[in-house]
Amino acid sequence: MGRIKRKKPKQKKHREQPGGVRENGRQAPLDASDFEAALAHERNGALDRAAAGYERFLKNFPQDPNAWFNLGRVRMGQGDLDGAATAFGLALAGRPQDPVCHATLGNVFHLQEKYDAALACFHQARKLTPELPGIDAAMANTLHRMNRPQAAIDALGRAVAADPSNPDLHHNLGHTLEKQGRIEEAVAVFRRAETAFPKNHRISLSLGNLLFSHGQADEAISALEKAIALAPHDTYALSTLAHKLHKLGRLREATAAYARMVAVNPDHPTAGHMLAALTGHQAEKAPTAYVKTTFDLMAERFEDHLVDELAYAAPALLRGVLDEAAGTATRFDHTLDMGCGTGLSGLAFGDITQRLTGIDLSPAMLAKAREKGVYAELVETDIVDFLDRAETAFDLFIAVDVMVYLGNLEPVFAAVRRRARPGAYWVFSTERCTTADFTLTHSGRYAHSRRYIEHLASGQGFGVALHRRDNLRREGENWVNGHLFVLRVSDP
Repeated sequence: MGRIKRKKPKQKKHREQPGGVRENGRQAPLDASDFEAALAHERNGALDRAAAGYERFLKNFPQDPNAWFNLGRVRMGQGDLDGAATAFGLALAGRPQDPVCHATLGNVFHLQEKYDAALACFHQARKLTPELPGIDAAMANTLHRMNRPQAAIDALGRAVAADPSNPDLHHNLGHTLEKQGRIEEAVAVFRRAETAFPKNHRISLSLGNLLFSHGQADEAISALEKAIALAPHDTYALSTLAHKLHKLGRLREATAAYARMVAVNPDHPTAGHMLAALTGHQAEKAPTAYVKTTFDLMAERFEDHLVDELAYAAPALLRGVLDEAAGTATRFDHTLDMGCGTGLSGLAFGDITQRLTGIDLSPAMLAKAREKGVYAELVETDIVDFLDRAETAFDLFIAVDVMVYLGNLEPVFAAVRRRARPGAYWVFSTERCTTADFTLTHSGRYAHSRRYIEHLASGQGFGVALHRRDNLRREGENWVNGHLFVLRVSDP
Protein backbone atom coordinates (compact mmCIF):
# COMPACT_ATOMS: atom_id res chain seq x y z
CA MET A 1 0.00 0.00 0.00
CA GLY A 2 1.03 3.57 -0.31
CA ARG A 3 2.65 5.14 2.62
CA ILE A 4 0.29 6.85 5.04
CA LYS A 5 1.11 10.51 4.99
CA ARG A 6 0.80 12.37 8.22
CA LYS A 7 -0.87 15.73 8.04
CA LYS A 8 0.86 17.87 10.61
CA PRO A 9 -1.53 19.45 13.10
CA LYS A 10 -2.18 23.07 12.37
CA GLN A 11 -0.83 25.02 15.27
CA LYS A 12 -2.97 27.55 17.03
CA LYS A 13 -1.47 31.00 17.15
CA HIS A 14 0.43 30.97 20.40
CA ARG A 15 1.89 34.03 22.00
CA GLU A 16 5.36 34.18 20.53
CA GLN A 17 6.45 36.81 23.03
CA PRO A 18 8.41 35.48 26.01
CA GLY A 19 6.73 35.11 29.36
CA GLY A 20 9.73 36.29 31.34
CA VAL A 21 9.49 33.70 34.13
CA ARG A 22 12.65 33.33 36.20
CA GLU A 23 13.68 30.11 37.93
CA ASN A 24 12.11 31.13 41.23
CA GLY A 25 8.77 31.44 39.42
CA ARG A 26 8.54 35.21 39.96
CA GLN A 27 7.89 37.60 37.14
CA ALA A 28 11.04 39.51 36.25
CA PRO A 29 11.78 42.67 34.31
CA LEU A 30 11.71 41.49 30.75
CA ASP A 31 14.57 41.90 28.28
CA ALA A 32 13.17 40.30 25.16
CA SER A 33 15.98 41.24 22.78
CA ASP A 34 17.43 37.73 22.53
CA PHE A 35 13.97 36.23 22.07
CA GLU A 36 12.95 38.71 19.38
CA ALA A 37 16.26 38.32 17.56
CA ALA A 38 15.93 34.52 17.70
CA LEU A 39 12.40 34.70 16.36
CA ALA A 40 13.56 36.87 13.46
CA HIS A 41 16.39 34.44 12.66
CA GLU A 42 13.94 31.53 12.75
CA ARG A 43 11.58 33.27 10.35
CA ASN A 44 14.51 33.90 7.99
CA GLY A 45 15.64 30.27 8.14
CA ALA A 46 18.85 30.97 10.10
CA LEU A 47 18.22 28.10 12.49
CA ASP A 48 21.64 27.94 14.15
CA ARG A 49 21.46 31.61 15.08
CA ALA A 50 17.84 31.21 16.19
CA ALA A 51 18.76 28.33 18.50
CA ALA A 52 21.62 30.30 20.01
CA GLY A 53 19.29 33.24 20.66
CA TYR A 54 16.63 31.15 22.38
CA GLU A 55 19.30 29.45 24.49
CA ARG A 56 20.68 32.82 25.62
CA PHE A 57 17.19 33.92 26.60
CA LEU A 58 16.53 30.66 28.47
CA LYS A 59 19.62 31.14 30.61
CA ASN A 60 17.81 34.07 32.21
CA PHE A 61 14.30 32.66 31.97
CA PRO A 62 14.70 28.84 32.11
CA GLN A 63 11.02 28.14 32.77
CA ASP A 64 9.58 30.16 29.88
CA PRO A 65 7.38 27.66 27.95
CA ASN A 66 7.11 29.75 24.79
CA ALA A 67 10.88 29.95 24.40
CA TRP A 68 11.20 26.20 24.98
CA PHE A 69 8.47 25.55 22.41
CA ASN A 70 10.19 27.74 19.82
CA LEU A 71 13.54 26.12 20.54
CA GLY A 72 11.96 22.71 20.04
CA ARG A 73 10.59 23.83 16.70
CA VAL A 74 14.07 25.01 15.67
CA ARG A 75 15.67 21.75 16.82
CA MET A 76 13.20 19.84 14.65
CA GLY A 77 14.21 22.00 11.71
CA GLN A 78 17.85 21.17 12.41
CA GLY A 79 17.10 17.46 12.53
CA ASP A 80 17.99 17.25 16.23
CA LEU A 81 15.09 15.08 17.39
CA ASP A 82 16.51 14.43 20.86
CA GLY A 83 16.97 18.14 21.43
CA ALA A 84 13.47 18.83 20.11
CA ALA A 85 11.92 16.23 22.42
CA THR A 86 13.69 17.74 25.43
CA ALA A 87 12.61 21.28 24.52
CA PHE A 88 8.97 20.35 23.89
CA GLY A 89 8.90 18.39 27.14
CA LEU A 90 10.05 21.48 29.04
CA ALA A 91 7.50 23.58 27.17
CA LEU A 92 4.79 21.19 28.35
CA ALA A 93 5.85 21.75 31.95
CA GLY A 94 4.62 25.31 31.54
CA ARG A 95 1.76 24.58 29.14
CA PRO A 96 0.33 21.23 30.31
CA GLN A 97 -3.13 21.96 28.87
CA ASP A 98 -1.84 22.95 25.41
CA PRO A 99 -2.98 20.33 22.86
CA VAL A 100 -0.63 21.62 20.14
CA CYS A 101 2.35 21.14 22.44
CA HIS A 102 1.29 17.54 23.14
CA ALA A 103 0.71 16.89 19.43
CA THR A 104 4.03 18.41 18.39
CA LEU A 105 5.92 16.33 20.94
CA GLY A 106 4.01 13.32 19.57
CA ASN A 107 5.30 14.14 16.09
CA VAL A 108 8.85 14.12 17.41
CA PHE A 109 8.35 10.78 19.16
CA HIS A 110 6.90 9.36 15.94
CA LEU A 111 9.99 10.45 13.99
CA GLN A 112 12.12 8.80 16.69
CA GLU A 113 10.06 5.61 16.21
CA LYS A 114 8.88 5.82 19.82
CA TYR A 115 5.38 4.97 18.76
CA ASP A 116 3.85 4.23 22.17
CA ALA A 117 4.99 7.62 23.46
CA ALA A 118 3.79 9.34 20.29
CA LEU A 119 0.36 7.76 20.55
CA ALA A 120 0.06 8.80 24.21
CA CYS A 121 0.79 12.41 23.22
CA PHE A 122 -1.77 12.33 20.42
CA HIS A 123 -4.41 10.84 22.72
CA GLN A 124 -3.78 13.61 25.26
CA ALA A 125 -3.97 16.29 22.56
CA ARG A 126 -7.25 14.83 21.31
CA LYS A 127 -8.62 14.62 24.84
CA LEU A 128 -7.89 18.32 25.37
CA THR A 129 -9.22 19.39 21.95
CA PRO A 130 -11.11 16.65 20.06
CA GLU A 131 -11.44 18.83 16.96
CA LEU A 132 -7.71 19.65 16.77
CA PRO A 133 -6.94 19.71 13.02
CA GLY A 134 -4.82 16.80 11.82
CA ILE A 135 -4.71 14.90 15.11
CA ASP A 136 -6.61 11.84 13.84
CA ALA A 137 -4.41 11.65 10.74
CA ALA A 138 -1.30 11.79 12.93
CA MET A 139 -2.72 9.05 15.17
CA ALA A 140 -3.51 6.92 12.12
CA ASN A 141 0.06 7.23 10.87
CA THR A 142 1.45 6.09 14.21
CA LEU A 143 -1.09 3.25 14.54
CA HIS A 144 -0.08 2.09 11.06
CA ARG A 145 3.55 1.95 12.17
CA MET A 146 2.48 0.00 15.26
CA ASN A 147 0.75 -2.56 13.01
CA ARG A 148 -2.67 -1.77 14.42
CA PRO A 149 -4.58 -1.58 11.13
CA GLN A 150 -8.13 -1.49 12.46
CA ALA A 151 -7.32 1.33 14.87
CA ALA A 152 -5.59 3.17 11.99
CA ILE A 153 -8.69 2.72 9.81
CA ASP A 154 -10.91 4.05 12.61
CA ALA A 155 -8.64 7.09 13.05
CA LEU A 156 -8.58 7.76 9.30
CA GLY A 157 -12.35 7.50 9.22
CA ARG A 158 -12.55 10.22 11.86
CA ALA A 159 -9.96 12.28 9.98
CA VAL A 160 -11.95 12.06 6.74
CA ALA A 161 -15.15 13.03 8.55
CA ALA A 162 -13.40 16.01 10.16
CA ASP A 163 -11.67 17.16 6.95
CA PRO A 164 -13.52 15.71 3.93
CA SER A 165 -11.84 18.19 1.59
CA ASN A 166 -8.39 16.62 2.09
CA PRO A 167 -7.75 14.10 -0.72
CA ASP A 168 -4.71 12.61 1.04
CA LEU A 169 -6.90 11.31 3.86
CA HIS A 170 -9.20 9.47 1.45
CA HIS A 171 -6.13 8.15 -0.36
CA ASN A 172 -4.58 6.82 2.84
CA LEU A 173 -7.84 5.24 3.98
CA GLY A 174 -8.17 3.40 0.68
CA HIS A 175 -4.62 2.04 0.88
CA THR A 176 -5.05 0.96 4.49
CA LEU A 177 -8.23 -0.93 3.65
CA GLU A 178 -6.47 -2.53 0.67
CA LYS A 179 -3.61 -3.73 2.84
CA GLN A 180 -6.13 -5.45 5.11
CA GLY A 181 -7.64 -7.28 2.16
CA ARG A 182 -10.86 -5.25 2.32
CA ILE A 183 -10.78 -4.72 -1.42
CA GLU A 184 -14.39 -3.80 -2.09
CA GLU A 185 -14.29 -1.17 0.65
CA ALA A 186 -11.00 0.19 -0.67
CA VAL A 187 -12.36 0.42 -4.21
CA ALA A 188 -15.44 2.20 -2.90
CA VAL A 189 -13.27 4.74 -1.05
CA PHE A 190 -11.18 5.44 -4.15
CA ARG A 191 -14.27 5.74 -6.36
CA ARG A 192 -15.87 8.24 -3.97
CA ALA A 193 -12.60 10.13 -3.85
CA GLU A 194 -12.45 10.20 -7.67
CA THR A 195 -15.87 11.79 -7.71
CA ALA A 196 -15.00 14.26 -4.95
CA PHE A 197 -11.57 15.17 -6.42
CA PRO A 198 -11.91 14.74 -10.20
CA LYS A 199 -8.62 16.52 -10.92
CA ASN A 200 -6.47 14.47 -8.50
CA HIS A 201 -4.54 12.05 -10.70
CA ARG A 202 -2.98 10.17 -7.75
CA ILE A 203 -6.40 8.83 -6.75
CA SER A 204 -7.08 7.48 -10.25
CA LEU A 205 -3.57 6.04 -10.34
CA SER A 206 -4.06 4.21 -7.03
CA LEU A 207 -7.49 2.97 -8.12
CA GLY A 208 -5.97 1.63 -11.33
CA ASN A 209 -3.23 -0.24 -9.47
CA LEU A 210 -5.76 -1.69 -7.04
CA LEU A 211 -8.15 -2.85 -9.76
CA PHE A 212 -5.34 -4.39 -11.81
CA SER A 213 -3.91 -6.35 -8.88
CA HIS A 214 -7.35 -7.87 -8.29
CA GLY A 215 -8.10 -8.96 -11.83
CA GLN A 216 -10.13 -6.03 -13.17
CA ALA A 217 -7.75 -5.22 -16.01
CA ASP A 218 -9.99 -3.20 -18.32
CA GLU A 219 -11.27 -0.93 -15.55
CA ALA A 220 -7.71 -0.59 -14.27
CA ILE A 221 -6.41 0.58 -17.64
CA SER A 222 -9.24 3.11 -17.89
CA ALA A 223 -8.36 4.52 -14.45
CA LEU A 224 -4.67 4.72 -15.36
CA GLU A 225 -5.45 6.46 -18.64
CA LYS A 226 -7.56 8.97 -16.70
CA ALA A 227 -4.62 9.60 -14.36
CA ILE A 228 -2.33 10.26 -17.33
CA ALA A 229 -4.89 12.57 -18.95
CA LEU A 230 -4.80 14.61 -15.73
CA ALA A 231 -0.98 14.49 -15.44
CA PRO A 232 0.47 13.76 -18.89
CA HIS A 233 4.06 14.34 -17.76
CA ASP A 234 3.99 12.05 -14.73
CA THR A 235 6.53 9.39 -15.67
CA TYR A 236 5.46 7.11 -12.81
CA ALA A 237 1.88 7.07 -14.11
CA LEU A 238 3.11 6.47 -17.66
CA SER A 239 5.43 3.72 -16.44
CA THR A 240 2.59 2.08 -14.52
CA LEU A 241 0.31 2.09 -17.56
CA ALA A 242 3.08 0.80 -19.84
CA HIS A 243 3.96 -2.00 -17.43
CA LYS A 244 0.34 -3.11 -17.07
CA LEU A 245 -0.23 -3.10 -20.83
CA HIS A 246 3.01 -5.00 -21.29
CA LYS A 247 1.95 -7.59 -18.73
CA LEU A 248 -1.41 -8.00 -20.50
CA GLY A 249 0.39 -8.66 -23.80
CA ARG A 250 -1.00 -5.49 -25.36
CA LEU A 251 2.39 -4.75 -26.85
CA ARG A 252 1.41 -2.09 -29.37
CA GLU A 253 -0.21 0.00 -26.64
CA ALA A 254 2.68 -0.67 -24.27
CA THR A 255 5.14 0.49 -26.93
CA ALA A 256 3.20 3.72 -27.32
CA ALA A 257 3.20 4.29 -23.56
CA TYR A 258 6.96 3.71 -23.31
CA ALA A 259 7.46 6.07 -26.24
CA ARG A 260 5.48 8.76 -24.38
CA MET A 261 7.73 8.21 -21.37
CA VAL A 262 10.84 8.70 -23.50
CA ALA A 263 9.32 11.86 -24.97
CA VAL A 264 8.77 13.22 -21.44
CA ASN A 265 12.15 12.02 -20.12
CA PRO A 266 14.61 10.89 -22.80
CA ASP A 267 17.05 9.62 -20.15
CA HIS A 268 14.52 7.39 -18.35
CA PRO A 269 16.37 4.03 -18.15
CA THR A 270 13.34 1.76 -17.90
CA ALA A 271 11.42 3.43 -20.72
CA GLY A 272 14.40 3.44 -23.05
CA HIS A 273 15.28 -0.18 -22.39
CA MET A 274 11.73 -1.52 -22.69
CA LEU A 275 11.08 0.53 -25.81
CA ALA A 276 14.20 -1.04 -27.32
CA ALA A 277 12.97 -4.50 -26.33
CA LEU A 278 9.55 -3.98 -27.92
CA THR A 279 10.85 -2.39 -31.11
CA GLY A 280 13.63 -4.90 -31.85
CA HIS A 281 16.61 -2.71 -31.02
CA GLN A 282 19.55 -4.88 -29.92
CA ALA A 283 21.62 -3.09 -27.29
CA GLU A 284 24.60 -5.01 -25.88
CA LYS A 285 23.35 -4.92 -22.29
CA ALA A 286 20.59 -3.49 -20.13
CA PRO A 287 21.40 -0.02 -18.71
CA THR A 288 22.90 -0.18 -15.23
CA ALA A 289 20.37 2.35 -13.95
CA TYR A 290 17.51 0.18 -15.25
CA VAL A 291 18.79 -2.93 -13.47
CA LYS A 292 19.49 -1.08 -10.22
CA THR A 293 16.12 0.69 -10.17
CA THR A 294 14.19 -2.44 -11.12
CA PHE A 295 15.65 -4.55 -8.33
CA ASP A 296 15.57 -1.80 -5.70
CA LEU A 297 11.82 -1.58 -6.30
CA MET A 298 11.37 -5.36 -6.28
CA ALA A 299 13.51 -6.16 -3.25
CA GLU A 300 10.78 -6.19 -0.62
CA ARG A 301 8.66 -8.86 -2.31
CA PHE A 302 11.24 -10.34 -4.68
CA GLU A 303 11.46 -13.79 -3.13
CA ASP A 304 7.72 -14.24 -2.72
CA HIS A 305 7.19 -13.17 -6.32
CA LEU A 306 9.84 -15.50 -7.72
CA VAL A 307 9.20 -18.58 -5.64
CA ASP A 308 5.44 -18.43 -5.15
CA GLU A 309 4.27 -16.78 -8.37
CA LEU A 310 6.93 -17.76 -10.91
CA ALA A 311 7.91 -21.18 -9.50
CA TYR A 312 11.53 -20.05 -9.66
CA ALA A 313 14.03 -22.78 -8.87
CA ALA A 314 17.22 -21.74 -10.69
CA PRO A 315 19.52 -21.76 -7.60
CA ALA A 316 18.53 -25.33 -6.74
CA LEU A 317 18.81 -26.42 -10.38
CA LEU A 318 22.31 -24.97 -10.67
CA ARG A 319 23.40 -26.52 -7.41
CA GLY A 320 22.21 -29.84 -8.77
CA VAL A 321 24.21 -29.61 -12.00
CA LEU A 322 27.33 -28.47 -10.12
CA ASP A 323 27.08 -31.45 -7.77
CA GLU A 324 26.74 -33.71 -10.80
CA ALA A 325 29.70 -32.18 -12.62
CA ALA A 326 32.11 -31.64 -9.71
CA GLY A 327 30.94 -34.33 -7.29
CA THR A 328 28.94 -33.82 -4.12
CA ALA A 329 32.07 -34.03 -1.96
CA THR A 330 33.79 -31.07 -3.66
CA ARG A 331 34.31 -28.01 -1.52
CA PHE A 332 35.47 -24.54 -2.55
CA ASP A 333 37.72 -22.03 -0.85
CA HIS A 334 36.31 -18.73 -2.18
CA THR A 335 33.09 -18.34 -4.15
CA LEU A 336 31.86 -15.23 -5.97
CA ASP A 337 28.08 -14.88 -6.28
CA MET A 338 27.70 -12.49 -9.22
CA GLY A 339 24.36 -10.70 -9.01
CA CYS A 340 23.52 -12.24 -5.66
CA GLY A 341 20.15 -10.51 -5.30
CA THR A 342 18.47 -11.32 -1.99
CA GLY A 343 20.83 -14.22 -1.34
CA LEU A 344 18.80 -17.20 -2.56
CA SER A 345 21.87 -18.49 -4.40
CA GLY A 346 23.97 -17.95 -1.28
CA LEU A 347 21.64 -20.26 0.62
CA ALA A 348 21.89 -22.85 -2.15
CA PHE A 349 25.72 -22.85 -2.32
CA GLY A 350 26.83 -21.58 1.09
CA ASP A 351 27.43 -25.03 2.58
CA ILE A 352 30.09 -25.97 0.01
CA THR A 353 32.29 -22.89 0.23
CA GLN A 354 34.54 -21.61 2.98
CA ARG A 355 34.12 -17.94 2.03
CA LEU A 356 31.24 -16.46 0.02
CA THR A 357 31.36 -12.98 -1.54
CA GLY A 358 28.25 -11.47 -3.10
CA ILE A 359 28.03 -8.54 -5.50
CA ASP A 360 24.96 -6.77 -6.87
CA LEU A 361 23.95 -3.41 -8.34
CA SER A 362 20.97 -3.01 -6.01
CA PRO A 363 21.57 -1.82 -2.43
CA ALA A 364 18.05 -2.90 -1.47
CA MET A 365 18.77 -6.43 -2.67
CA LEU A 366 22.09 -6.47 -0.81
CA ALA A 367 20.30 -5.46 2.38
CA LYS A 368 18.05 -8.52 2.03
CA ALA A 369 21.06 -10.75 1.26
CA ARG A 370 22.80 -9.48 4.38
CA GLU A 371 19.89 -10.78 6.47
CA LYS A 372 20.66 -14.33 5.30
CA GLY A 373 23.94 -14.34 7.22
CA VAL A 374 25.76 -16.51 4.67
CA TYR A 375 28.03 -13.93 2.98
CA ALA A 376 31.45 -12.95 4.27
CA GLU A 377 31.33 -9.82 2.11
CA LEU A 378 28.68 -7.98 0.09
CA VAL A 379 29.59 -5.27 -2.41
CA GLU A 380 27.43 -2.91 -4.44
CA THR A 381 29.12 -2.99 -7.82
CA ASP A 382 29.07 -4.07 -11.45
CA ILE A 383 30.41 -7.56 -12.22
CA VAL A 384 33.15 -6.57 -14.65
CA ASP A 385 34.23 -3.55 -12.56
CA PHE A 386 34.51 -5.75 -9.47
CA LEU A 387 36.54 -8.43 -11.23
CA ASP A 388 38.85 -5.85 -12.80
CA ARG A 389 39.62 -4.41 -9.35
CA ALA A 390 39.67 -7.64 -7.36
CA GLU A 391 42.95 -8.61 -5.71
CA THR A 392 41.94 -12.19 -5.05
CA ALA A 393 41.05 -15.19 -7.20
CA PHE A 394 38.07 -17.50 -6.90
CA ASP A 395 37.57 -21.19 -7.40
CA LEU A 396 33.78 -21.02 -7.89
CA PHE A 397 31.69 -18.41 -9.70
CA ILE A 398 27.87 -18.34 -9.56
CA ALA A 399 25.62 -16.29 -11.87
CA VAL A 400 21.99 -17.20 -11.26
CA ASP A 401 19.55 -15.36 -13.55
CA VAL A 402 22.19 -12.70 -14.26
CA MET A 403 23.08 -13.19 -17.93
CA VAL A 404 19.51 -12.17 -18.83
CA TYR A 405 20.56 -8.54 -18.22
CA LEU A 406 23.71 -8.84 -20.32
CA GLY A 407 23.57 -9.36 -24.07
CA ASN A 408 27.21 -9.40 -25.13
CA LEU A 409 28.92 -11.76 -22.67
CA GLU A 410 32.49 -11.38 -23.95
CA PRO A 411 33.53 -8.81 -21.25
CA VAL A 412 32.15 -11.02 -18.48
CA PHE A 413 33.85 -14.16 -19.77
CA ALA A 414 37.18 -12.35 -20.02
CA ALA A 415 36.83 -10.83 -16.54
CA VAL A 416 35.88 -14.14 -14.91
CA ARG A 417 38.79 -15.90 -16.59
CA ARG A 418 41.25 -13.32 -15.25
CA ARG A 419 40.14 -13.99 -11.66
CA ALA A 420 39.68 -17.75 -11.93
CA ARG A 421 42.04 -20.13 -10.14
CA PRO A 422 43.31 -23.16 -12.02
CA GLY A 423 40.51 -25.71 -12.22
CA ALA A 424 37.87 -23.18 -11.07
CA TYR A 425 34.20 -23.81 -11.84
CA TRP A 426 31.64 -21.35 -13.16
CA VAL A 427 27.94 -22.22 -12.96
CA PHE A 428 25.25 -20.03 -14.52
CA SER A 429 21.87 -19.98 -16.24
CA THR A 430 20.71 -18.31 -19.45
CA GLU A 431 17.40 -18.07 -21.23
CA ARG A 432 17.32 -19.99 -24.49
CA CYS A 433 17.73 -18.46 -27.93
CA THR A 434 18.00 -20.35 -31.23
CA THR A 435 18.09 -17.57 -33.84
CA ALA A 436 21.20 -15.56 -32.88
CA ASP A 437 24.10 -15.41 -30.44
CA PHE A 438 21.89 -13.31 -28.18
CA THR A 439 18.68 -11.33 -28.49
CA LEU A 440 16.80 -8.79 -26.40
CA THR A 441 13.33 -10.26 -25.97
CA HIS A 442 10.02 -8.46 -25.48
CA SER A 443 10.34 -9.11 -21.73
CA GLY A 444 13.35 -6.80 -21.58
CA ARG A 445 15.60 -9.78 -20.82
CA TYR A 446 18.31 -11.29 -22.99
CA ALA A 447 18.33 -14.84 -24.31
CA HIS A 448 21.51 -16.62 -25.48
CA SER A 449 22.23 -19.55 -27.72
CA ARG A 450 24.11 -22.65 -26.60
CA ARG A 451 26.48 -22.26 -29.54
CA TYR A 452 27.38 -18.71 -28.45
CA ILE A 453 28.17 -19.78 -24.87
CA GLU A 454 30.30 -22.70 -26.02
CA HIS A 455 32.18 -20.46 -28.48
CA LEU A 456 32.98 -17.91 -25.74
CA ALA A 457 33.97 -20.68 -23.31
CA SER A 458 36.40 -22.21 -25.77
CA GLY A 459 37.95 -18.83 -26.60
CA GLN A 460 38.55 -17.97 -22.93
CA GLY A 461 39.99 -21.29 -21.82
CA PHE A 462 36.89 -22.87 -20.28
CA GLY A 463 35.62 -26.35 -20.94
CA VAL A 464 31.93 -27.21 -20.73
CA ALA A 465 31.78 -29.68 -17.85
CA LEU A 466 28.00 -30.01 -18.11
CA HIS A 467 25.09 -28.48 -20.02
CA ARG A 468 21.40 -29.07 -19.53
CA ARG A 469 18.17 -27.50 -20.71
CA ASP A 470 15.50 -26.92 -18.11
CA ASN A 471 12.53 -24.75 -17.18
CA LEU A 472 13.76 -21.75 -15.19
CA ARG A 473 10.53 -20.02 -14.16
CA ARG A 474 6.99 -19.33 -15.26
CA GLU A 475 5.92 -16.35 -17.35
CA GLY A 476 2.14 -16.11 -17.42
CA GLU A 477 0.83 -19.54 -18.35
CA ASN A 478 4.10 -20.66 -19.97
CA TRP A 479 7.46 -21.90 -18.81
CA VAL A 480 10.64 -20.02 -19.72
CA ASN A 481 13.09 -22.56 -21.05
CA GLY A 482 16.77 -22.02 -20.47
CA HIS A 483 20.29 -23.41 -20.34
CA LEU A 484 22.19 -24.53 -17.25
CA PHE A 485 25.96 -24.45 -17.73
CA VAL A 486 28.85 -25.71 -15.64
CA LEU A 487 32.16 -24.44 -17.05
CA ARG A 488 35.62 -25.32 -15.78
CA VAL A 489 38.96 -23.67 -16.44
CA SER A 490 40.62 -25.94 -18.95
CA ASP A 491 44.30 -25.42 -18.18
CA PRO A 492 45.55 -26.89 -14.89
